[in-house]
Amino acid sequence: PPDALAAASEALDELVRADPDMNELMSWDNPPHPVRLTLAAVCTLLHERPEWDNARKVVSDSTFIGKLRKFDRAKIKDVAQILRMFFSDPEFQPESVGQHSSTAMLLCKWTCALEHQSRLIPLEHWWWGGVLHPDSGRIYFMPGDADRVMVFDPDSETRQLIGPNLSDEKLLSRTGSGGKYTG
Repeated sequence: PPDALAAASEALDELVRADPDMNELMSWDNPPHPVRLTLAAVCTLLHERPEWDNARKVVSDSTFIGKLRKFDRAKIKDVAQILRMFFSDPEFQPESVGQHSSTAMLLCKWTCALEHQSRLIPLEHWWWGGVLHPDSGRIYFMPGDADRVMVFDPDSETRQLIGPNLSDEKLLSRTGSGGKYTG
């Protein structure tokens, strides 16, 4: 959208009119994948654990919509890589999410608008998709043009680079066929 932040605000206005208490989302014990993915993205933006049980607590909080409205858009850059991880899933589109839940579709639209805004903010490096660790809730991102793996901890709201420098000549010389590390 040409004005991504206006689109985000519009999605929240529509959400307040359609389902202000999030009853539709609260009714599911085991939602379809696109709904679960949408709520994981929203929770990640809010620095909350992205598991479904926690997502239900987050959306049931009476201040939930207020938190979305007050989301510090200046910090979009801090979560841009994380947002992009969700967009690597083809089901994370408002149309796909809307086939299961109109409430989740509006939250997906809000997230899409923020992601669009984040693309306008350059990052120092980029990473391929990430992997959510099932126990810790941390998200591990594989390097694109970065030299190391990045881990994001939603609990402490911290990012750090971990592991060996993947551009190190010694490491590269110890890779086997197909670029697999054999060291």
